[in-house]
Amino acid sequence: MESGIRIGGEEISRGAPYLLRKSTLTDSIVLIHEDNFNATVSNDQRLRVLTFLARGITRASQIAEKMGIIRTAVYRHLHFLEDHGWIIKHGENYLLTSKIYLVYRAHKSDQGIFLEVLENKGAFIDEIYGLLAIVNGVDASQRCMNCLLIDLCRNNIEPIARKLEAQESNVPAIRIISSLSRMVKKNIDLMMRKGFVILKR
Repeated sequence: MESGIRIGGEEISRGAPYLLRKSTLTDSIVLIHEDNFNATVSNDQRLRVLTFLARGITRASQIAEKMGIIRTAVYRHLHFLEDHGWIIKHGENYLLTSKIYLVYRAHKSDQGIFLEVLENKGAFIDEIYGLLAIVNGVDASQRCMNCLLIDLCRNNIEPIARKLEAQESNVPAIRIISSLSRMVKKNIDLMMRKGFVILKR
């Protein structure tokens, strides 16, 4: 069994959601600018494409068949998602770039650039269903509140969210994104020193 993460010197391993385990956090977290995130989540077809990719349907022809639309339209959405950091192309397959997507705003001043990681927007891959759960205000509660495992999620995230002083909500997805954002804020200097940043126009 994988070891848990440490919060306030205490190890959290039993019942900790998959996304908050140390091994997942060290894989990769993609930071997406708020404008790009909003442009993605405001388009139902792009969300459906991401959901199919999260379920392992990775070819444009398969996605087009599942969605009942022409392949050209699917390619248009795939190119948008690739250009905005959600996916990469590998041969004939399109793959998600991460299991965790957090949202940021960039603020410029004379001292440099300041990144603000938001706690109320983000996306993650659900471990059990493989669905892409989007957190963006009311949308999150519609997706999360209808899940059969909502009580299990609430019980699992609550101790971690409390320790991190995450945003209060009875919607587990919002608590998860808030907790992940707070963890990144606490550790971003270490993550930046050990990792790397790819800037894309």
